[in-house]
Amino acid sequence: MGMGHVQTRLPEPVFPRAILLAVFLLASLAVWSGKARAEVNFDFEDADLRAVIQAVAEFSGRNFLVDPRVEGKVTVVAPTALTEEEAFKAFESVLEVNGYMTVREGGVTKIVPQEEGKHRAIEVNEGEDGDRMITKVVRLEHVSAQRMVPILRPLVPAYGHLVAYPDTAALILTDRASNINRLTNIIDRLDKPTEAGELEVIPLSNASAKELADMLGRLYTDQGQENEEQTVVLADPRTNSLIIRGRETTREEIQELADGLDTPTGTEGNTRVIYLKNADAEDMVEVLESTVTEENGGGQEGAGAVADITIKADSQTNALVVRASKSDFRAIKGVVDKLDVRRLQVYVEALIAEISVDQAREFGIQWQASENLEDGTGVVGGTSFSVGDSIQASAQNPLGLGSGLSVGYVDGTLELPGGTEIINMAGLLRALETRSHTNVLSTPNLLTMDNEEAEIMVGRNVPFVTGSYSSTDTGAGSAVQNPFQTIEREDVGLTLRITPQITEGSAIKMNIYQEVSSVDQRGEARDIVTRKRSLETTVIAENDRMIVLGGLIQTDNQESVQEVPILGRIPILGNLFRYKRTSETKTNLMVFLRPRIVRGPEDMTERTSTKYDFIKDLQKDEGSQEETPPPMEEWERIAPRDLNGPTNGNGEETEQ
Repeated sequence: MGMGHVQTRLPEPVFPRAILLAVFLLASLAVWSGKARAEVNFDFEDADLRAVIQAVAEFSGRNFLVDPRVEGKVTVVAPTALTEEEAFKAFESVLEVNGYMTVREGGVTKIVPQEEGKHRAIEVNEGEDGDRMITKVVRLEHVSAQRMVPILRPLVPAYGHLVAYPDTAALILTDRASNINRLTNIIDRLDKPTEAGELEVIPLSNASAKELADMLGRLYTDQGQENEEQTVVLADPRTNSLIIRGRETTREEIQELADGLDTPTGTEGNTRVIYLKNADAEDMVEVLESTVTEENGGGQEGAGAVADITIKADSQTNALVVRASKSDFRAIKGVVDKLDVRRLQVYVEALIAEISVDQAREFGIQWQASENLEDGTGVVGGTSFSVGDSIQASAQNPLGLGSGLSVGYVDGTLELPGGTEIINMAGLLRALETRSHTNVLSTPNLLTMDNEEAEIMVGRNVPFVTGSYSSTDTGAGSAVQNPFQTIEREDVGLTLRITPQITEGSAIKMNIYQEVSSVDQRGEARDIVTRKRSLETTVIAENDRMIVLGGLIQTDNQESVQEVPILGRIPILGNLFRYKRTSETKTNLMVFLRPRIVRGPEDMTERTSTKYDFIKDLQKDEGSQEETPPPMEEWERIAPRDLNGPTNGNGEETEQ
């Protein structure tokens, strides 16, 4: 290892030459105390970096805390003596060259790698120079801090730090003191006031502020103005004015251009036609008229951009007839283009199941007896109930007995003592319990556009009497003349009404009304009585996922008892003179729905072909019958003609 040395020079030597030589050989450092200005020889050749740090600590009197990663060899060529301050700056430069830096924290100077220096607790220093890491806050007066950051970023090394604090228009710099002083000098030169900050408003009478601002903006942007000298032209549609920010000469030039362009063009009252592709013209007129009315109501006088606009609908051609200026027509055309889009459709498959469970019980006994007297007269007695079978008919035709258990006995005459002959007692016992399960299914399918209501009804249109009229003749005949009734018809059957709305993420919101009604055959009222079960709800379902709506359960219990007075109420024995029937009916109505989004002709073709093939298969199954319609064509032969023609998208084929 080469030996470095630091030597002090005094006007008058104090130590003998031999002592000085010993100090140079043993420690490579001369420690002295002198008067005002001391000098040292800071010359090293291939010296260990830690030995150099030790030498600097000796002559500067500073306390160093050295990171364990600090190591290396150092060579410093300094033929002339340096002051202590110059020697310490040279020492910081040596550290920088080797990738290290000093960070002062209190009374200790830390020597750490450069990449970690900016994360240390670096003191804020405003006027220090050298290669020591410091942090400085620079406040700006004219230029925004955010705009200054990209200009200075390339001048800050990787171990430094630069950030803008917009709340106080300040820059926070962390770097070596020498580089921070250089950056501060650059900031002072850039942070100057300019004429570009002045604003001016130019009101317009005829021209459109938006169109003129777009044109002038492109004109002055193409001139390549940069930074604070860039001219900005904005439009205020509410007042139909231009807002300009730029130099005075540029503003005057724009004022001249605006005066020359703000002249009547004779285009007011121009009439143009917009042909709609998907939307309804009359519906579109309502939307546009309400929009124009709101803009006119909120605008100021002189705002020609929203004045004198007339919009009419032509239902024959599904077109809009617009009378407006060019600028207004452009705005209206832009709104129409965004609204006149092809709407998605929703295909809803429904399964409506009505499950009924009927359970009935019958139990009863009938008796009958008769006697033929000698004079030809007869005596008859017995019990007979309307809900049971006739005992006489059952005796004559046992095969005609109803279902269930029937036990009876009928015999001929019986001769009593004394020669009297009577018919034997006949009896019939019947017991029956029945259970029935009815599963009534309906599978309606609906195809409708997004946000459009669709309804399907399967049933009858039943007349209901709502009133009657008759006039009575007060003459001798007192006859009723010209009587009549008022009738109102209502749909009775199955009704399904759905309004789908496609939401974000392909989910489908549906407003659903479902009703099942029927005529009650057991109604005892004079007019027709209907029974109705309905369901109304709003749900959200995922695309092509099935959901179930409710379960409407209805229970109907009926019980009828017929008995012989007095005898039928006798405990136990009264069952011989009683006939009882009970029934219970439970009805459960369930609705299953599966909505599918139809996004285009391909989806429509798939849905339609599936139903078409289903009907075609049914026709094949019935081909053996005598009178059948001609066989249907294959789907591939009719699909291009039927689905790609002008009538595509109606969806009638799928509503089966």
